[in-house]
Amino acid sequence: MTRTPGERDDFTIDRRTAIKTACIAGAMLTGTSASGVAVADDGDGDGPGPDAPGQVAWIANSGNATVSKVNLTEREEVARYRTEDPDLPPDPSSWRTNRLITDPDGHAWVLNTGVDQDNPDTELQGSLARISVTSVDDEEETSSGPDDLLNFERSDDGDIETKDDRVEVYQIGDVGDNPRALELVDGYLWVAFQDGQYALKLDPTALEEGEGPYRDPDDSDAVVASVDHDEFSAYNMVDGGDGTLWVVSRDSFTTVQTNNDVFHIDTEGNEAGDGVGFRTNPYTVYADQHGDIWITDGSAFGQVTDRRLGRIRDGDPDDLIQYDLAETTGFHRVATEVDETLWVTADGPGEGILFAIDLADLPEDEDDPLAEVARVELPGNGPPVGADPQVGDDERLWVIARNGGVTDRNDGVIYPFDYDEEAFADPVGVGEAPYVYRDFFAEVESSSIVGVKFRDIDASGDPEDQPTLEDWTITLFDEDPREDDIEPIATTVTGEDGDYEFDDLTPGMYYVAEELQDGWVQTFPDPDEDDGIHVISLGGAEEVEANFGNVREDPGDPRTIGFWRNWSGDCTSGNQENVLGETLEKADDAGRTVTLGELVLTKDETCPEAVNVLRKRDIDSGIRANDGAYDLAAQLLAAKLNVEGAPEDAEEGPRPEGVATGELASDECEELDADTVDEVIENGQALLEDIEFDGTGSYLEPQRGPPAARDDDTQAQREEALAHAECLDKFNNGELAFQQTDD
Repeated sequence: MTRTPGERDDFTIDRRTAIKTACIAGAMLTGTSASGVAVADDGDGDGPGPDAPGQVAWIANSGNATVSKVNLTEREEVARYRTEDPDLPPDPSSWRTNRLITDPDGHAWVLNTGVDQDNPDTELQGSLARISVTSVDDEEETSSGPDDLLNFERSDDGDIETKDDRVEVYQIGDVGDNPRALELVDGYLWVAFQDGQYALKLDPTALEEGEGPYRDPDDSDAVVASVDHDEFSAYNMVDGGDGTLWVVSRDSFTTVQTNNDVFHIDTEGNEAGDGVGFRTNPYTVYADQHGDIWITDGSAFGQVTDRRLGRIRDGDPDDLIQYDLAETTGFHRVATEVDETLWVTADGPGEGILFAIDLADLPEDEDDPLAEVARVELPGNGPPVGADPQVGDDERLWVIARNGGVTDRNDGVIYPFDYDEEAFADPVGVGEAPYVYRDFFAEVESSSIVGVKFRDIDASGDPEDQPTLEDWTITLFDEDPREDDIEPIATTVTGEDGDYEFDDLTPGMYYVAEELQDGWVQTFPDPDEDDGIHVISLGGAEEVEANFGNVREDPGDPRTIGFWRNWSGDCTSGNQENVLGETLEKADDAGRTVTLGELVLTKDETCPEAVNVLRKRDIDSGIRANDGAYDLAAQLLAAKLNVEGAPEDAEEGPRPEGVATGELASDECEELDADTVDEVIENGQALLEDIEFDGTGSYLEPQRGPPAARDDDTQAQREEALAHAECLDKFNNGELAFQQTDD
């Protein structure tokens, strides 16, 4: 059944023609980027460091339902992801995760087969997983290393309850159909089912997690076509590059009768063709750059005497050559091409071998011998189940070594192989029973970590609308700096707008920390919960934000109008020390005489008047509590006293220190035309001067009577005075969110 594709997103996936993206710089730089943002430095100041491949390898681990992500630059596994619930019966399935491909954006697509090798009659729901090489969002939960797997759990109803945020899983096919072959052609995903004996053409832009299972074109826009191939059971397939999919049909733990052969699917007409007549047991197919299709032979030692390496010339199903290799090799696994040379992995002798054939010198008669040009034994961990040349590196092939049988579930490795020198280097460890044939590399763009250093005035951890901090040192580590003797891999200094950047980063774990300056306290990330460090799992082609928030140390201890009124001593014949009068005297002696409008306050002459102001009273005649001018004067006086601070040389009584002022948080005193505490104080003083406030009489009483009799200007001044009084009241009570100035 076929559905005519409608409007589709631009999702071009053609690994045979895709142009790979730029490589990642291995060393980091100094100075400033083109945008003026501070960037990282490797210390020499000479500009860009040496280029390094921007590549990861995705390795499906069939023994434990996971996929490993390997940084090929650092040659280490940097993350591991679960792609299905390992507790679904059987526990776990030997073949839970297999067949993996990558798209040009670097993301991995992997099949969860839903078949139990130990019990082929077990029927499970197969699925297709997509693992993002980039972050999903800023708050994602994802693997921070191969030993930090997030759980994958389904409910009894099959709904996903817990998983890694970089993994999306789509159920496909019917229960027990066993999706076993996967390919990308012209923007469509093709999945062929071994037991179901059909293939689905899927639109990846229409897949939705939680929907499905996807099976019928009439039921979902994601299913473009369903192609039956009743005579064959799909095991592996490859895009022939001309609209043809070549599919291996193989009797391997399938519950249906099948033919061991290779057939093709027309991806434009969505129809399956006949078999090519491969005489033995095919295993994988490969399309070389000349258009020939190569077939490896999965017949094991002792089972046949006629082991063949198949070649379909120019992709013509009627032109099959089968070269006899029974005398020289065991079970053929995978063929892949490098520089006109076809490398084939095979079992035995020993741990396995790689042998090479010159594609420029092939016999045209299958009875003529197929000469090997190289043969190398695997150093260990065999058999070699997969191989792929590293893009951008003309001398390296990576070989997947399973380390025993699938059911052994041993941890496998991937070997870097220098095919010019015909030598293996030290392997990189991955998960249990890795099982991926080829095309497991993803060329990814470089990633970056960016951030802003800011004053966290409102303690939100958000730099928006908050002042920034220049000339702060930010450090980058590729190992946890909380461990001993860990050196940073790069440092940078925040720019004029508080911003910084570490760019050209390869996939892996990174730790970003600030160097705390004297007199400051870190607020974000939380130094108690997060040790003040950002821990980041980088994929490829992503930009991750890591901000740092700080405030000045304790700005002081502001006191209320009640404190200053009560600690007035001989101003009012009270028992307390005259902290109020001494503070007025300190300000007067320093040339900072406290004034409120036209009212001048000093210790000796006007200290009692100051007490009355703090009580919101007319200094001559009594209370003016409803007058907005007196509300403002009381709070303004306390604010000025708090900023001044009591003299330190007094013998008795509390000695509140001067309180620092600074920039207001964005949501503080919003109705005022002020950005700082100082401006609030200055504007309050200016308002009292405008109304010629001297502490006597009436100024800004509530407007009463009919509207026509009210003074709009007086009402506006009253509202302004009360707003300033409210803001300063918060300041005097230590409740105002602001960040002190540097001085």
